[in-house]
Amino acid sequence: MGGPATTLVSIIMFIPICFQMTVMRGVSSLTRADFLWGTAALWQNNGKTHLRQHSTVSTTTSSAASSSSTSSITSTTTFSGEEQQQQQNSFEVSLWLIPPSDVNDKLQSEIDRLAFLHAPDASGISFAPHVTVVGGISVNSPAQVDGMVQTLRDGLKGFGSVDCEFDTQLAFETKQDDNGQIVVWNQAAAATLHVTPAFLQLCQTARILIGMQNTDCLFPPPILHPHMSLYYGRKGVPLPNEIEPVPAFTADRVSLWKTWPSDNEQGVLQWRELAVISL
Repeated sequence: MGGPATTLVSIIMFIPICFQMTVMRGVSSLTRADFLWGTAALWQNNGKTHLRQHSTVSTTTSSAASSSSTSSITSTTTFSGEEQQQQQNSFEVSLWLIPPSDVNDKLQSEIDRLAFLHAPDASGISFAPHVTVVGGISVNSPAQVDGMVQTLRDGLKGFGSVDCEFDTQLAFETKQDDNGQIVVWNQAAAATLHVTPAFLQLCQTARILIGMQNTDCLFPPPILHPHMSLYYGRKGVPLPNEIEPVPAFTADRVSLWKTWPSDNEQGVLQWRELAVISL
């Protein structure tokens, strides 16, 4: 259906602008080096190159998503009157890949335990288990968020599940400034993800849908890799033998979170989930 021209357009729409395309044969996961060099979600099968195609990608940008047509959207992104006043300026949201309920409960208990164990004075911060798909998405109003949610619902419908497996060796990154003060608090203890073509395609598809396809796709330093954080904080970082390994799971949902303010760990207390979107 659609013929060669439609096929060509579909392929072009999926060409990662911020990843260098690499064709793989028989590769089930990508190494950290592969990811940093931008390996795309392509592979070969029986001599033909294929894209794992989950859904039709809409190139609707975030500005279009905030148009007046959003008035008919049924959304969970309700903002209180106080928040409406606070959101006169731009703020940030993030799209997270979230575990299924049973795994989520186990990971949430571990995150809560580590936060209390290493910061009983309440300086430790708890947060929801997640792997960031797209972070630091700048928006200007709750109405724009509603439009973005609908765009993501439509564009990711039928995408399919994403298998997630993590390194058993954890990453501990607490980068310090010239004065010895810890400046990286949100990568203090994390399990790095084995990046697969499906995860990379999810990242790229989401970026296209929200109009960020021309921005830098690499994940923030110092880890520079997709990961699941297990501890936020500048002190009392857990030791490797104190942390339970992150189990493998298959994710079929993403959630959009308000992740603002993001300049310090106390800001996490103001983060909240805005919408859950099925893949």
